[in-house]
Amino acid sequence: RRADAHAQAMPEQGSIILLLATDAPLDARQLSRLARRAGAGLARTGSVYGHGSGDIALAFSTAYTIAHDASTVALPALVADAALDPLFMAAAESVEHAIADALLQAVTVTGRDGHVRQSLRDAVPDLDRLFNEDNAGHPIHS
Repeated sequence: RRADAHAQAMPEQGSIILLLATDAPLDARQLSRLARRAGAGLARTGSVYGHGSGDIALAFSTAYTIAHDASTVALPALVADAALDPLFMAAAESVEHAIADALLQAVTVTGRDGHVRQSLRDAVPDLDRLFNEDNAGHPIHS
């Protein structure tokens, strides 16, 4: 296969931290599996976890509270592994949407030595219309 010339000229730079929060009752192993699915959402945006990128994905659950003065062992209820697929899909979709939203909300910036990076909104005038209509031109209601 032939590598894209632009990709060779502009290697992937930077890192991203993906943080997933859920109120689903998951244990540490399930949360680790959920965090790995965040990479699917990142991939949907075009990233490839490049060499040296340092990307990190973490997941935590707010389902449990443990009393500090608890005198007995409590066994929490957990989501069955066979029922995790909808959570995996939600993890990938939420990461994809969060990245898209961050890109859409970014503003044009001028950095050191006058380097300018245009926002998507400035670079693509019809961006709002494109993201708020389906393929047939009908408004999307979320």
